[in-house]
Amino acid sequence: MCNRGTNAVQDGVTVAFLETMTLDQDVSMATVVCEAATTMLLQIGQCEVVKCVANLAGTGNVFVDVDPDDKIADCHPGNNLGADAFQICPG
Repeated sequence: MCNRGTNAVQDGVTVAFLETMTLDQDVSMATVVCEAATTMLLQIGQCEVVKCVANLAGTGNVFVDVDPDDKIADCHPGNNLGADAFQICPG
């Protein structure tokens, strides 16, 4: 997670990891597979690696949602959600 804003961000910000079952499903259909939280104050431009462990189906997309409950002040909340195609090597 990176702070691209103009103010520092406190520690303890929730980061949710979600998964869809198919590549064409919208994030509204995604299921939270795990959550983690930041552990330090993030100054402007500072980043922290946030991770958690989950069992994934490997058939859809994985989304990362920073501050899913909108608890921190944010001028651009639209950049708090990202996704990437998730593919596991064929078995």
